Amino acid sequence: TPDDCDDDDDNDGSLDENDSNDNNEFECSDEDGDTCDDCSDGSFGLDSDGSDADGDGFCDAGDEWPDCANDLIGLDPYDLCGVCNGNAVEPGTGDMDCNGECAEDTPVSCEGPACGTAIVDECGVCALGTTNIAENLDLDCNGECFGSALIDQCGLCTGGNTGQDFNATLDCAGECDGTSEILTYWNDVDGDGLGAGDAFEYCNGLVPDGVSWVTNGDDEDDYCYSNQHDDCGVCDGGNADQDCAGVCGGSAEYDECGVCGGSGIPDGECDCDGNVSDCAGSCGGSAVVDECGVCDGDNSTCSDCAGVPNGNALEDNCGICDVDPVNDCTQDCVGTWGGSTVVDECGVC
Repeated sequence: TPDDCDDDDDNDGSLDENDSNDNNEFECSDEDGDTCDDCSDGSFGLDSDGSDADGDGFCDAGDEWPDCANDLIGLDPYDLCGVCNGNAVEPGTGDMDCNGECAEDTPVSCEGPACGTAIVDECGVCALGTTNIAENLDLDCNGECFGSALIDQCGLCTGGNTGQDFNATLDCAGECDGTSEILTYWNDVDGDGLGAGDAFEYCNGLVPDGVSWVTNGDDEDDYCYSNQHDDCGVCDGGNADQDCAGVCGGSAEYDECGVCGGSGIPDGECDCDGNVSDCAGSCGGSAVVDECGVCDGDNSTCSDCAGVPNGNALEDNCGICDVDPVNDCTQDCVGTWGGSTVVDECGVC
């Protein structure tokens, strides 16, 4: 009975020295701090101080989380994903992925099937899920994390620690395992197969159609197909720029006599041989003016009866030619020139 002078006056199982009311078996203490009296059922007991749905020893009335057992009163038994006594204490534990997202079927989750599905890939990088990072993105083609090996244009893993140069099998024309190569070219303006000018490098597999490029610089004149120059330096000129004296660009010419730089036929002459024109106008002719002033004449037009050109001899009526008029014949009395009939003393002829 109460107050029977023993160590537990109310016989509730709680010693009087610990009993807050040693005369009331329904009150004694709250050692577990759950706000429910440890003697609420008439006897001391932490596990029997009231309804305890989660069986954690804390009465529902004083348990902040009556549906999830907690070890200590006031200690939240739910993990970061809202799972009762779950293991999600940090990213990558329990139902929380490495990106800090909880699985879709947990109380604390983002929306969508990708939630909580991020993983730590082979390079220790949190990938997939909602990270927007592909798995093993930092793994190069050679299998090295954060390596620099790359798949080249020919589909080969090169660079990094592969020992293979990037695009080593790609020729200059962009063909894998092709044979094109960089060559040195010269322009061939005259199309004679010989180049000149400044050299340049170009991929032989990409040479444009219609260009005149050659792989030598041996042309002495890329504007002269034959590379033959006359004495004036003109391609295939045939010395056409020389004058008759052989002077390039000179002005000397052949005269009408075929003399280079000559003055032609001298005045007074009619040809290049020194001939002159005769009186008939014939160059080198022999016609001369006779003593009568007649070209190519025979002096007959002005000869006297004696045949002397421009002479004074006259033929009288008797046919005698001389220059003495005194001895010219006369007529006799009967009218006969040079006759001997005379008039006699009687005056008779």
